[in-house]
Formats: sequence, C-alpha cells, structure tokens
Amino acid sequence: MPASLPVQRTLEALRKEGWTADVAEKWIAIPGPNRCSACGQARPRPGMPPGIHRDLHGFVDVDAFCPGKGKLYVQASRSADIAAHVDKLRSPEISPKIVDALRSGVRVEIHGWSQKGPRGKRKLWTRRRIVFGFRHVMDHGSVEAEALLGPLPPATERFELVYMEIEGEP
Repeated sequence: MPASLPVQRTLEALRKEGWTADVAEKWIAIPGPNRCSACGQARPRPGMPPGIHRDLHGFVDVDAFCPGKGKLYVQASRSADIAAHVDKLRSPEISPKIVDALRSGVRVEIHGWSQKGPRGKRKLWTRRRIVFGFRHVMDHGSVEAEALLGPLPPATERFELVYMEIEGEP
C-alpha cells in the first residue's frame, strides 16, 4: 500500500473499526495528457496512463457499511485540502446529492490525513473527521439545534446543510 494515499489510509482505519469498506472512485483512461477534473489543467502522473479520477456520485472516494452503524460515504484527502473538499461538497452541483444521501440514511464524512507529533519525535498519521448533517430553519428565520446524527428533516421542512469536525470513530 502506498503509505501516503488518503484513500488507502481511510480504508485501513475503517476496516480496523469494523467497517466493510471499499474504494468507490475509479480511474478512467483517456487519450492525451492527464487533466484535473476540477480545473481542466494538464497534470502528469508518472507511470500512469493518461486519464482522470471519477468519484462515485461526484464525491465518494470510499463506500463503507457496518451492522449497527449503517452506511458511510467518505471523501478522503490530505488535511490541508479539507476546506477545498468542504467547498466541493457544499457546491450547487454536489450538495443535492449530499442531501439525498443523508435523507436515505447514509452518513457523509470527509477524512483528512496529516502527520502530527511532538517536535523531534516520530510523526504519526492522524485523521480529521468532518461530518455533514442538517440544521433546521424555523419559519421566522431562527435556527433550531443542529441534527447531525439524529433524525433527518422531512422533505417539507426548511433546512440548511451544515458540517462540523468531530472526534472518535464513525
């Protein structure tokens, strides 16, 4: 396993926590130079044929399930790229898919990986978890308590998509 790949680290961590997890993104080989799916710029990949990565539903890198815990979609990245991935998941193209997944009982998270540790000591890989959920909006515009892991709002209620960093296992 290439030790630095966030997807591989997420798979390893989820499997240790009892999840059945697998890669949900795929490599699509295309003729010509490799291009970033977000910006379209050419990017060389040593040893790889030209192509692009395509995430399941446009945002899922890892698909996992566990009895008693449910189903989980994960976007895996470096910790330094979490803000860009939050923006991607909150974009008008992706956020309706996030809402549909949450309404279907699927949990949606971003796992960011970085090496951390005391100065002069061995650095260990550390995972940051960003969890997506709903916040109910009342008719008069005030906001009710966040319901990140609790009951989801019916389709008739007003809500906004929110996210927060949490500690512990999914």
